[in-house]
Amino acid sequence: MFSKASLAHAGFGMLNIAIPLVIGMVMHNYWLGVMGAFGSLIFMYYVPVNRERTFTQMVLVTGISIISFPISALTASVPWISVLWIGLLAYLIQYTLTSGKFIGPGAFFLMMINGMLATLHRFPMHFTLMLAVYAVIGAVLSFIFSIIEPKLMGQPLSFKLDLTFETDNLQIAVKSLVYAIFAFIAYFVGYSFHLPNYYWFLVGAISVLQGENFVHARKRQFDYVVAAIVGCLFAWGVYEVIGNPIVLAVIAIILLGIICLTINRNYMLGNFFTTPIALILFKLALPNISNSLIEFRLLAIVVGTTIGLLGILYFDHLMKKQKTLNLKDYELN
Repeated sequence: MFSKASLAHAGFGMLNIAIPLVIGMVMHNYWLGVMGAFGSLIFMYYVPVNRERTFTQMVLVTGISIISFPISALTASVPWISVLWIGLLAYLIQYTLTSGKFIGPGAFFLMMINGMLATLHRFPMHFTLMLAVYAVIGAVLSFIFSIIEPKLMGQPLSFKLDLTFETDNLQIAVKSLVYAIFAFIAYFVGYSFHLPNYYWFLVGAISVLQGENFVHARKRQFDYVVAAIVGCLFAWGVYEVIGNPIVLAVIAIILLGIICLTINRNYMLGNFFTTPIALILFKLALPNISNSLIEFRLLAIVVGTTIGLLGILYFDHLMKKQKTLNLKDYELN
């Protein structure tokens, strides 16, 4: 069912998230483990199908992580600035990765981590910055594993940077702008609700905004909502039954391995495991956290994906309008 390469990739992904979690436990610093684990999600950008540009994408997303994570942490101290920053960052990342024609998760994981860091205004600035550093460590670790994996598996890896981008494509520019505007709206709505971890509104929106058109986005919304609901129920069961941090860490590691195996084959199945990983990691950092966090997650998923769907609907409207104008120009000429 799964090839040797895909199983090995899942193994490297599990090892990647396990290292920060183990270090955090040994040092009795669970935040180090948790934020390092979130940063290790950058490993999802290691997509060999990009061929000679695989290394380029990893260099790019790692560089973006190193720069953007601390900035997001700094903006957290002034929430309205963080909302504006997330909108700007969404455009920059989405435009860069799309115009570069990279195959992979797009801006999703980068925006998820940045969105989370920008919500931490309840913590002192120095502590939030330290969390950003932990996330950067996880991202750098992912970059290292993206070099180790092909070397050990005997796969070709080009170390040549190919930073060529399609900058004259109006559709890419418009799609990135719509992506950013509706990501901003989702983040602002989440902030306005004054809910903990309101970045989940952003996550719900961008999961749908990745869609190519309205029909595709509607299917992604359905898949994401169903997967997230089932994932929340799974996380609720874990919250009720398991409190041992080692067991929680092992579950998170196994779930990430399953994501590595399934995300490219089945979007819904992959996202089912993404939701409980995030909730379990927060349970590690905050052992006394209540189940209400799961309820807030469900609300954010429904509202966020709806905002994302509206964004794709608006983008489709703009593209149809553009085609009509082009047709009229052609007839006049």
